Amino acid sequence: MTRPHIILRTTLALVLAAAPVSARDPEDPASALTPAAQLHNARGIAAFLAHDHELAIAELQQAYAAMPYPVVHRTGRDLVLSSLRSVHLERYKQSGRRVDLCDAWELQRAHVGSLRLALGEAGEVAGPQQRLDELAARVARDFPDAPRCEPPISTATSPPVPPRPMTAERPSNPAQLHRPIDDT
Repeated sequence: MTRPHIILRTTLALVLAAAPVSARDPEDPASALTPAAQLHNARGIAAFLAHDHELAIAELQQAYAAMPYPVVHRTGRDLVLSSLRSVHLERYKQSGRRVDLCDAWELQRAHVGSLRLALGEAGEVAGPQQRLDELAARVARDFPDAPRCEPPISTATSPPVPPRPMTAERPSNPAQLHRPIDDT
């Protein structure tokens, strides 16, 4: 049995076995998942065990998306990301295609990026960053002619959207707070 299989089987066992007790035991990893994330995570792991990698990826991505807050849902997102990474690495092991390895790298890169954005540069992201570095090293080792994965073109070429100003003036008249928006 390969290591990703062990990780996924263990995660599945935790999620399915602990779902009824997760409300009582905050130390249980499955309790870090939202109810929607628990459902999609269990489906994703079941699909992986059935060797349906596409369905596993789709379900695990939905589980990850069901936990939108990088800090609040950090433990759950780490758990689901670990499973997602394992599915991509298993696909890479079977296919030998660089894209499968780069997909795992891109997921980890986005995860680290969202944590850095939420926590600031001083925030602790050593563990996720180490996994990102390990994936980058594996790409460099396995594909020396193209040693790096690149972010998708859409994010590499589009300029960042500036944040909206947070210092809008409040109207002095309270009736103006609820006036209709003028489209002209």
